[in-house]
Amino acid sequence: MNFDEQIATYKQQKQQLLDEMEGKKEMFLDELVKFTASWFEEHTMHSIKNNPEKVIGLGEDKARQLKTELKELANRSDELVKNYMCEDDLWWHMNENKHSYFAKDYKLQEKHEKKIRLMFGELGKILIAYDIEKASSESQRNFSSSWFYDGYNSEDKKNIRYASSVTFSKELHTLDKEYIELINKVQEINWKSEDLEEQKKVENVEDWWTSL
Repeated sequence: MNFDEQIATYKQQKQQLLDEMEGKKEMFLDELVKFTASWFEEHTMHSIKNNPEKVIGLGEDKARQLKTELKELANRSDELVKNYMCEDDLWWHMNENKHSYFAKDYKLQEKHEKKIRLMFGELGKILIAYDIEKASSESQRNFSSSWFYDGYNSEDKKNIRYASSVTFSKELHTLDKEYIELINKVQEINWKSEDLEEQKKVENVEDWWTSL
């Protein structure tokens, strides 16, 4: 067996898969931008309807100001997705590991969901600033609130995270599954390449010993 040729073939196959994964990532982010804008609008109305006295208590000027800020937030969905979801650590093809990955029908990858819920916290920050909503420390387990301070220290109020589960779109779930399938394919190639490298070492040792 020509180990070098086979290893080179695996490297080429791997690169093709990595390029495909980058494409899936971009498609996922594009879909997430649309989902985020829609989610902001939906949950804005949910909060307004659930807190009519607080909203009316703002008065027309302040309520109009709140409405403007919320609209601007939805319009910034593309920027927010880039800021929150483009870190290399979030994407396997940019930061490979040997962990096992399994696609699930009802949720995305855990690290993606956590980051998205933190991104959705941008809505919570505005609603909390206008006293429409309140946030609690996650350690207090106040399930009456839809918003948690990120982490267990309630004094650190810089980051807000959406506390409840999120029902993601079918498109996002499909792209997530396809990405995970590609992870598994690349991992299989990695294992085969590593095995060939070991076989190559053994063969070289035998050649060396024979030449003595």
